Order: sequence, then structure tokens, then C-alpha cells
Amino acid sequence: MSGSIAAINVYNIGANGTPPSSVDNDGATGGAGQSVSDTGSVFDDQNFYTTTAPFEVEPYAEGGTGTTGVVGASGQTDEQGATGGAGGGGGDATITMADDSYGSTATPQTASLVYVSPGAIGGAGGNGATGGDGGGGPQYQVGGGGGDGGQGAQGGAASADITGFSSDGTHGTVFDFGAVAGSGGAGGSGGDGGSGDTQGASGHAADGGTGGGGGGGGSAEATLSGADSIDSQTISVIETVAAGNGGDGGNGGLPGSSENYGGFTIGPNGSGGRGGGGGNATATVTDNVLTGYAVSFDLSAQAGGGGAGGSPSNQPNGEVGTFGDPGQGGTGLIVMTNNTVTLGPLPQYIPPSQSKLTIELAVTTTIIRPPSVGNTPVTENLNGAPGGNLEFSGNQFIGNGASTLDLELSGNGSVTVDTAANTISIDGSPANGLTGFTTFDLDNNDIFVVGAGSYTVTYADPDTIVYTPNSGNVTLTNVSDSNLELDFEGFGSAL
Repeated sequence: MSGSIAAINVYNIGANGTPPSSVDNDGATGGAGQSVSDTGSVFDDQNFYTTTAPFEVEPYAEGGTGTTGVVGASGQTDEQGATGGAGGGGGDATITMADDSYGSTATPQTASLVYVSPGAIGGAGGNGATGGDGGGGPQYQVGGGGGDGGQGAQGGAASADITGFSSDGTHGTVFDFGAVAGSGGAGGSGGDGGSGDTQGASGHAADGGTGGGGGGGGSAEATLSGADSIDSQTISVIETVAAGNGGDGGNGGLPGSSENYGGFTIGPNGSGGRGGGGGNATATVTDNVLTGYAVSFDLSAQAGGGGAGGSPSNQPNGEVGTFGDPGQGGTGLIVMTNNTVTLGPLPQYIPPSQSKLTIELAVTTTIIRPPSVGNTPVTENLNGAPGGNLEFSGNQFIGNGASTLDLELSGNGSVTVDTAANTISIDGSPANGLTGFTTFDLDNNDIFVVGAGSYTVTYADPDTIVYTPNSGNVTLTNVSDSNLELDFEGFGSAL
């Protein structure tokens, strides 16, 4: 592809599921958001050229919404009501940009910024329908039980990937993309039990239906891999990934009653349905070669929250129903592995302080609250040990000899910056290469080992400075009595 292209914005939206046509039917699954990266399409193995600034590539895919099932049919005389129809699944959304490039070393491009921003949104799962009411009982018989609520459906998954992108221009490149999965549908409420007329029979009455289970939230992932972006200025990698929340369980139906010599017997209350599980979220940056005088990473993975369990009905004098179990929350994961990041020389008009590597990582979970309160994201501590929520290994971060490292990490974990060994590790991760940096803006609870050079370290919350007989000069800023800990190692009794 060649010529002048100001922007590319292609939208692919899957159709919503069609409504079911009769009682007891399940809802239909929403259509998938089609990928726009199939072989031969505009987003596969293309070299983009433009004379217009900025240059934007923003393909987008969205899955369709699953439809709600149909209410279960009411029971005939003394028959149980039918189960409500299940919701239809949310459509998945997938988009991949593979082996594209912007300019080349021989023909660098001149747009002020290059924005590469694919996005994917999974469709919401359809809700389960209410179970049918039980039929009334004739003389001397109990009414029919309420039908169970229909099951909520799974939310659609979302995936947005950029692989093998190459950029060679005189200005910056921004990878700002992400994926948002669909939430699971809510379970339908149980139907009400039918009334009866036992007249001396053993005091039975119809039970209320059990609420349907909530659907699971969809999982979401975004990946930047194999990129070779060489710019004389800035590179930003922004990944925002959010999994879907689980649907709430349906509430139990009201019990039936039976007349018994002028009094009434109340049946068992219907129990609530279980909540759906939250989806998993993964943000990945791996095997990239990025060069610019300022490079930043802002990676966010928000796991889906588990849906609330449904409530039982609460008819006095009826057997007590149970609350549905809440759904289990999903997990968030950040993967940052095998990247080579080099801070190149500064243009003459850029001050030295702008040579900076910024690493901002955040993993959050979602706490489901009532609609009047709203859901609450909760920040997790990063954990770089095996099985944790962070994979941080095999990276090489190369400054220009006087560069700044700025750390902005979620939670209260600990980063170890060792300028003697030229390494960095995050919350128990393996050591990664770190050279050419002299200014450090620490996050909370970090450990800084002073090497043989001269360094400036800015404090946040309590941090530890490790100083040895081989350490050089270090200047500390933003220091107070409460946030400084000094560890003098290797001095023995001479100190």
C-alpha cells in the first residue's frame, strides 16, 4: 500500500443475537467482531506512508450482545413452571495487526506522531429469563413448584495484538491500545410456586424456583510483540486490558401456599443462584526492540470481579432458602519479557532531563458493589515471583549515560535497583539489565544499591539505600525522617 494516508479507522462490529421466538427458548449468541488482519487485508504486512501529521491507525472490533432468554411457561394445574430460557453468549472480538511498518531507514516518514491503536470489545452475555410460575393445585392437592431461573451467559472475550510492527520516522510512535471483555449475563429469577388446597393433607405447599446462575465474565488480553520501532524522539506503549465481570445470580422465587382447614401452609422459599466468575486480564509486552530518547510503558490489567450470589425469597413461615455463592474473581497478569530498550542521543534542542525511561505497571481486581454504590477497582501488590501477577525477565534497559529511570508501580511491593550489578528486579522477579542511568525516581518500598558512579535518587515512601565501600556518590532528594533507611554493608567494625 502506498500514497498519502491521513488515518485508517476500520470498524467491525458483530451483530447482536436475534431474540428467541417462543417460550422456554434460550437467547442467541452475539456475532463475533471480525478480525481485520487476515492475509491480504489492509492491516497485514503493509508499509504505510503519509505526508499528513499525525498518522493514525485505529482498527476496531466489537462482539455483539447476546440476547435474553424467554420467560419460562407457567405450569398447568399442579404442574411445575418451566425453567427460564438461558441468555445467549456475548460475541468475541479479536483484532491483530501483523508485520506492518511505517517508513524505513531508507525512507523515514515525517508525521509528527504515529498512533497505532487497535481496540477490541467483547459483547455482553445475555441475561437468563425468569422461571415460570407453578400451576395452582386442585382440591386436596399441592400447587406446582416455580420453575428455575435461566442461566446467564458468558461474556465475550476480547483480544488486541500488534506483532512485528516496524517504525522509522523522525518523530514519536505511540502504541495506545487495549481490550475490554464483555460481562456475564445475570441469572433469571426463580418462578413463584403455585397455590394449592390440601384440606387435611400433610401440610405441604409448593416451593419457589431457584434463581439461575450468573454468566462468567469474558477474558481479555493485549500484546505488543516483535516490534522494531526506531525513532529519534519518543516511544510510548500504553496497554489497557479489562476483563468482564461475572453476572449476578438470580433471586429465588416466592413459595406457594396451601389452604388447610382455614389456615395456610407456606412452601419452601426459593434459593438464590450462584454468581458468575470474573474473567482474566493479561497485558503483554515481549520481544520488542525500542529506541528513542524517551520511552515509557503504561501497562494495566484489570481482572473481572465475581458476580454476587442471588438472594432467597423471604416469605414468612416458609422454609428458609439459601443465598447463592458469589462468583470467584478473575486474575490479572502483566508480562514484560525479553525487551531491549535503548535511550538514544538527544536532539540539540531537548534538555538532558528528558532522556527518561518510565515504567508504570498496575494490576487491579474488581469488587462488585450494589448499583447505587458502583463497582470498585482494588489495586493489587505486584508479585514477580513464579506464579505471581507479574512476569518481568530477560529485559535490557540501556540509558545514554545520564538517563532517568522513573518507576510508578501499583501496590506496596519492592523494586531493587542495583547500580553496582547493573540490574533491576521487581517484587521477586529475576534480575534484568540496567545500564546508563544516573537519576532515579523511586516508587514505594524500593531498595537502591549505590554503585561506583554518581547518582541522584528521589524518594517516594520508605525506601532503603544500600551503601558499600565500593559505592560512589549519591544525592538524595525528597528525604524525610520517615522515608529514609540506610544500610551500610561491608564496612565491618570500621564504621
